Amino acid sequence: MRNADAPRGTDTAESAAGPAREGATILVVDGEEAARRRAAEMLVASGFRVITSANSIAALTLYEEEHAGIDLVLLDMIMPGISGTQCLAEILRIDRMAKVVMTCGHPGESYRTLARERGAAHLLAKPYADSELLGTVERVLGEAG
Repeated sequence: MRNADAPRGTDTAESAAGPAREGATILVVDGEEAARRRAAEMLVASGFRVITSANSIAALTLYEEEHAGIDLVLLDMIMPGISGTQCLAEILRIDRMAKVVMTCGHPGESYRTLARERGAAHLLAKPYADSELLGTVERVLGEAG
């Protein structure tokens, strides 16, 4: 697992518990440390490579530099600084085929509609079960891009 917020050269090494699922790398962006850590640990334990970021600015910098190697972004909708929907727009500007799953602790229909209209593949309501996250990630990764 790697932390995109850490200065270059201080990222932690990937610690996958088993072979990566077809080599898929997921960027997890969430300002809430517990949610970010939980998602990252579950994804790593399921065989994915994971990069984490606590803020959308650092995530965008990383995505701009490394988007070819990132298969999916798990992005919280409510973020400090620029919002998740603004971050989503920038990710899609960089790569219009990017696969982005948004998360939200207030998943009313208006948020679902907003996420869908802005180009997210899915909006996952927080808190979510590990199986729900894994199923969503696998489904979105399996969709033709």
